[in-house]
Amino acid sequence: MKLIINSMNKNLFYLCSIVFTFLIFSNKGFSSELDDVKCLKDKGITMYGAEWCPNCQKQKQLFGEYFSYINYVDCEENPEICESKNLQGYPTWLLPNGQEVEPGTIGEVARGAGCTENYAQVENQTTQDIQDVQTNPENEILINTDVVEKSKDLLAAECLKEKNITMYGTEWCPHCKHQKEIFGEYFSYINFVNCDFDKKTCRKAKITGYPTILLPNGTEIPPGLSVQESAIKAGCVL
Repeated sequence: MKLIINSMNKNLFYLCSIVFTFLIFSNKGFSSELDDVKCLKDKGITMYGAEWCPNCQKQKQLFGEYFSYINYVDCEENPEICESKNLQGYPTWLLPNGQEVEPGTIGEVARGAGCTENYAQVENQTTQDIQDVQTNPENEILINTDVVEKSKDLLAAECLKEKNITMYGTEWCPHCKHQKEIFGEYFSYINFVNCDFDKKTCRKAKITGYPTILLPNGTEIPPGLSVQESAIKAGCVL
């Protein structure tokens, strides 16, 4: 759907188009590390370790803030899970099919897991987004409202990430899967705790049902909402 703006407000909307284009560039081309981490999350990779393990701590430091995207199993708290994996040491990275991936930087682990960087695809998509803001022969600006809405979704997701919102759930929970589908590509901005793997954290948060979406202060966000609706409930101004 396109919104037609007459030439009287041209300067204002040129400015808006520049802002939206900047948002698209900054969010798509900002960090290949984020793309790698999203790929690792999609592949369902898990790191097994222990709090006393120095190499595990080093691995967490290499991932920095992005480690929160990774499924992590503490083998001291979940010995039965780790025993079933026949682990030979810590840290151990495993894909769901049992394939082991060597520890390392985000990029090294991502490459070991089969993730590939595709900068050409990002560049082409960005070019297409820029072309969505055009002028017609009558010198009127055509703004693709789908691009505007997508930019608002990105702002909402960034705000939820800054507010450190967390969703508690499980892989077998159908409502959790539905919530992930609603958030789509923006679910990677959300902290996710798998209560099958991290029972201690879920007990501490007093989780009684799945999915449960919480802010650090304990405020609960109703499930079933879109990214923007969740952000507004969390106090974000879009």
